[in-house]
Amino acid sequence: MHRYTVCENEMTSEELGTYRSYGLAYQEENGSQVKITDISLDRAQVEKLAQQWNELGLETIHVFDAIDNYFGEQAV
Repeated sequence: MHRYTVCENEMTSEELGTYRSYGLAYQEENGSQVKITDISLDRAQVEKLAQQWNELGLETIHVFDAIDNYFGEQAV
């Protein structure tokens, strides 16, 4: 089972300049660390995702679909 943790990132864009965003990190079976950066500007939102996915035991193959689903539900 993978353990998801929140990672903080300093990002830069032409429109926004420099800003702080939050993403998720996890460790692959081979020991390499994977980071998905710039998921949200809201740390609490990303912490909630990490908690839910850790409780559910979400497999990493489903991470991007889960992110899409989460934000799709938020837009409704």
